[in-house]
Amino acid sequence: MSDEGRFRARPSADPASAPPKWDVERDIVAELVDLARDASEIVALGRDAFLGDGGRLLRHAADGIVMNVQELCDRLPETYRETHPEVPWNDIRGMRNRLGHNYRATDHRLVWRVLDVSIPDLIASLTR
Repeated sequence: MSDEGRFRARPSADPASAPPKWDVERDIVAELVDLARDASEIVALGRDAFLGDGGRLLRHAADGIVMNVQELCDRLPETYRETHPEVPWNDIRGMRNRLGHNYRATDHRLVWRVLDVSIPDLIASLTR
């Protein structure tokens, strides 16, 4: 028995059973909203818990959230980003680069502000 063609996708005979078309902007914004919820859970624990000696895991989680936000923003089509000139796209990329390339020198007071203010502002802009 040959494995040829065994794992090849076959077109559906019924167009109604085809997978839904991917709406890039909607799906990415939905993922950004999920990350904003995660950020708000960290913020709900308080600034002292985040910045204190016991907040190391919270800070790692926050760094990941900020980096994922930037990665998702980069996946948004340029035409979509152009419709939101109020969003500081370059600042978002710069923050991610600082976290990714110079993590030992990270000022987590700034990361806290991103979680507490910048990410909610981003979501408000993108969901208007």
